[in-house]
Amino acid sequence: MSEDWVEVRLGDVAQAHKTVVNPARLGSLIVDHYSLPAFDNGKRPERVPAETIKSNKLNVPPGSVLVSRLNPHIPRIWTPRVDPDTPSMCSTEFAVLLPTACEPEFLRYFVESDEIYGRLGESVNGTSSSHQRVSLDHLLDMRAPMPPSGDQRRIAEVLSALDDRIESAARLEKVLGETVLAEYRLALLDRAEEEVVSLVDAVSLINGGAYTKGADGSGRMVIRIKELNSGPSESTVYSSITVPDNKTAYPGDVLFAWSGSLGVWRWYRDEAIVNQHIFKVLPKKHPVWMGWIHILEELERFQDIAAGKATTMGHITKDHLERTMVPIFSAEELEALSSRVEPLWDAQLQAGRELHTLQAVRAQLLPALVSGELRVAAAEELVEAST
Repeated sequence: MSEDWVEVRLGDVAQAHKTVVNPARLGSLIVDHYSLPAFDNGKRPERVPAETIKSNKLNVPPGSVLVSRLNPHIPRIWTPRVDPDTPSMCSTEFAVLLPTACEPEFLRYFVESDEIYGRLGESVNGTSSSHQRVSLDHLLDMRAPMPPSGDQRRIAEVLSALDDRIESAARLEKVLGETVLAEYRLALLDRAEEEVVSLVDAVSLINGGAYTKGADGSGRMVIRIKELNSGPSESTVYSSITVPDNKTAYPGDVLFAWSGSLGVWRWYRDEAIVNQHIFKVLPKKHPVWMGWIHILEELERFQDIAAGKATTMGHITKDHLERTMVPIFSAEELEALSSRVEPLWDAQLQAGRELHTLQAVRAQLLPALVSGELRVAAAEELVEAST
């Protein structure tokens, strides 16, 4: 860290905006609602009639940085692009910060630094591990080194450009998946005969193994449901064990968590090991991409079944899968559909791989840049070399 960097208190360079909004008073007026679920679902605000929002919110002015105080082990820092023509409000679980003595674009990265957001978990209040909360006063009292304004601007430019590329890759990956699904649904309308087959006859569902036990901490990642939901973390398990190909996740594979947090994902990271409670989807009568669609189309029903079980960890059973009927196509119909879908499926894999590469670069660069360990010129070279 250079001598011209100075340790500052967050509350000395930013202020908390505390204007409360009562949505009920706005009636049917359309507003942007920045909620925690909206953040988790692609960082897009919910555009809804104000009267559908049932509790008081905080006003979100342009230039705000939203910092979640709930469960800080889950990073939620949002820089909304506020529409000046649409009233914006957010959950009171967010702190709404406005810059006062730092470059506006730098504030979000400063808050995201290891010294501030990375240490929020040290001082939380709550009655359970799923509801830990940081006070606003504690957040504002956090301290970290801050560079001079010129360096702030340059750091923000590098990270902002990287964030734009990450957002573009994420949007492309999502759109390609939606296009695959749309092609499938259109093809359903043109089927000559409406025949069905059991999901377990359409694709093979291979359960992972109990590979976290005895893991030696080296080798490949062991994919648990936690890694599917939020990616690798300090608690991620690694193992050098040898496992069969059908219990190994390769880039582009489809994974289906059938217990706990039910969901279906494409795996974009490097080769890894599939843990128990996760199916690897393999082709049978249908290709893997169609298996992904079948599960996606039935996912809400599967989640409802799991939620209704009187257990601590809801799940679906083999019987539920066997009784799930999915459409089948003639050989000619499937060939025509595959010719349209497979290029999209391959492009989605490329977008997903790029997304995770860029995210890994960002995870490496942000703490190094904001702490002063890495200069901007070196960071730019790393970004260029990685893509």
